[in-house]
Amino acid sequence: MDFVAIDLETANSDRSSICALGMVKVKDNKIIETYYTLVNPETYFDGFNVMIHGIKEGDVVNSPTFENIYTDITAFTNGYDLVAHSTRFDMYAITDCMIKYDLSIWENNYFCSQRISQELRKGLASYRLNDLVFQFNLTSFEHHNALEDAKASANIIDYFIQNNELESFELFCDTYEFIIGKLNKNGFVKRPNSKAIKIALDYSNINPQKNSIFFDKTICFTGKLQKYTRKEVAQVVTNIGANWVDRVTENVDYLVIGNLENLEKATGYKESSKIKKAKVNADKGLPIQILSELEFYKEMESGE
Repeated sequence: MDFVAIDLETANSDRSSICALGMVKVKDNKIIETYYTLVNPETYFDGFNVMIHGIKEGDVVNSPTFENIYTDITAFTNGYDLVAHSTRFDMYAITDCMIKYDLSIWENNYFCSQRISQELRKGLASYRLNDLVFQFNLTSFEHHNALEDAKASANIIDYFIQNNELESFELFCDTYEFIIGKLNKNGFVKRPNSKAIKIALDYSNINPQKNSIFFDKTICFTGKLQKYTRKEVAQVVTNIGANWVDRVTENVDYLVIGNLENLEKATGYKESSKIKKAKVNADKGLPIQILSELEFYKEMESGE
């Protein structure tokens, strides 16, 4: 398989503040070329982001801007599928930078090594990049170094290839009903299920809250919500960098129950099928948590 794995770091919560970019080119299942650079985001550095990746404003003073590297990275990725671990952040950040500098948006297809892992290895305690590297016994790496993270993402894809679980990205999408990701067009997400609530989500205003417990998690809702409609809360979840779903599956991390505090006081209160399934998953040892609607809002606000 041929693809380019990408990872990036940002200076602050603005997705267009890319301050480091790493890429790994894989051809015929072998790494043939790498690319890494610090990037001057032309904006401030937030202390939380610096704490994560260790890159400071002084480190990038003499580094090129995204506009300066655009020609080189476009040539590097030309003709290749793109892979990242959590494309809900990386691919939207790259798109935001292209929009910021009025550059042509790439036409490459993109795929997410995290979501592929969630389908091919259901029930793992964590799907974070470093945790998967450990669980799959892959080469150790320096987490939050953009080039190292890109290599780790590529190694995860290679792990599934070598185990004969991933023949091609296109076949994976056909088998597991995923939409192929396209920059500024649609995300690498599950196709709408005919039995599920179909909600058209807007991916243009996503601002992932990396310090939130909900970042990159899968969240399902049940019961009548007091603050939002189901469509509104699906968008709220998407905007903070989480994944909204309408059914409780083994991949769901949180089930949020509307008006739970009052329901538990009601006589004859019956658990919904989603609550029952969540408890079954918990009994299996799956890492699902049940929150009330109020608890969900409090946790979401504390992560902002």
